[in-house]
Amino acid sequence: MNKVELQKARLAELQDEVKQLHPLLKMLLLRIPRVEHVEYTHGTKEMGADFVFSRLDDAIHDAEYIGVIAKIGNITQDHSGVERQIKECEIERFFANGKSKVFLTEIWIIATGTVSDGAKVKAHSAYRTRKIHFIDGDRLHFLISKHMPEYWRDVAPPVRAKKLPADAKAYFDHFLNLVKKNIECEPVKIFARLTYLEVRGAIKKFPFPKFFPELKKQVENNKVQMHYILFLRNRKSLADRDILRVINTYPGFSETVHILFEDEAGTAEDTSETFVLLTKHRWVLSHGWDYSGRISMPVQRMSEKDYFHYSKRFTRLSRKSHSYHPTKGQGLREPQT
Repeated sequence: MNKVELQKARLAELQDEVKQLHPLLKMLLLRIPRVEHVEYTHGTKEMGADFVFSRLDDAIHDAEYIGVIAKIGNITQDHSGVERQIKECEIERFFANGKSKVFLTEIWIIATGTVSDGAKVKAHSAYRTRKIHFIDGDRLHFLISKHMPEYWRDVAPPVRAKKLPADAKAYFDHFLNLVKKNIECEPVKIFARLTYLEVRGAIKKFPFPKFFPELKKQVENNKVQMHYILFLRNRKSLADRDILRVINTYPGFSETVHILFEDEAGTAEDTSETFVLLTKHRWVLSHGWDYSGRISMPVQRMSEKDYFHYSKRFTRLSRKSHSYHPTKGQGLREPQT
């Protein structure tokens, strides 16, 4: 099997909608351009949709409200459960944590398998005035590859690499132990993917600020010099007081801090994971974040080839980022061209 076939096989192996498919879609929907807010509505009060999200219309700059029906396996013409959910999607519902009431303007029906032509014809005939899109396993694979390519990373680490502990404290302690062994000060460059902080409640689970005093101590001991690119969804992120409080912690121990916004970043592959460049070691630490705010798939790469690959990625992202100096009263500064 080639790489694409293996990826599609991974989708086909999903068996539990709630425990496997729903967490995947939670992360994926947030990556899709123009999506502003995603709510997980699955349960006794879902009113047909497992998710509801708002997306900005480019033409009139108004919000569209889209319901998502998620299914494991194939959807056929006699799938009564899907019919029931489509009908229930007509009901007005609360959105944005109860701040507004909306009607869904569009429905996405997502399946990990195939969708029969009969199922499509039946749905469009029964609900001619509704905007309904069917997304089968092939199209879901395309969306993941385009907007969340890190999902396909192999579980086995690459050559000259090792898995690291997924526990945040153990992961950070591993990094600190590398730094403490330095005889000379080591510049460390970090691309920190913090977009998940905007998911409701995730900011409270962000683990690293409690470790920052120890990192600051190593900076003061001349063991390490920190350079950060912080990755956020858009400029509205800086209007959130909780997020701003976290962001404003970084200049206290970092030589430079830059901010890059998702809508200005370019290719999703460059920004798909948090990574750390240890410039003297020529090593790379990398990890993802899951939807619950936990570290996922942490790896330490020790090959020269991997180091230069990530170094070039950091340079590309740096050119698009904004210098950030909150303590100097300068805030964001536009990227240097």
